[in-house]
Amino acid sequence: MLLEAGALIDGKLMGAKGGSPLALAGFLANPPVPYNLRTASALGHNIGTFFSGQELIAQASEQVDFYRPIPQFPEWERTNSRQELLDEALSWSARNNQVKAMSQLVNFGANVNSNPYRGTPLLWAIYK
Repeated sequence: MLLEAGALIDGKLMGAKGGSPLALAGFLANPPVPYNLRTASALGHNIGTFFSGQELIAQASEQVDFYRPIPQFPEWERTNSRQELLDEALSWSARNNQVKAMSQLVNFGANVNSNPYRGTPLLWAIYK
């Protein structure tokens, strides 16, 4: 529907380096696009499917380059390390009140004091 209405695939949201209104709409699709650890934890989905034992599977980091929906988010040089992916997912689950996902991520080693989005998971949970 958005494409038929003329949504730009490569348009930038508020001049940011990442994301477009169409990309943001993908998060609301069923299933969401992209579907990675960050998205699943934010939506309260079963994050266990992104792990093989304690290791993350490749899909956990799929298309995580979309990061800065607004220019106020800090610059970030992604490493896609296990820790970075866990900490980012914890931030998103905290801001979306996904307590089960938060607990699972902490059990997998997410750092409760991480700060990938100018706020610790506790700060995001309180804000929400």
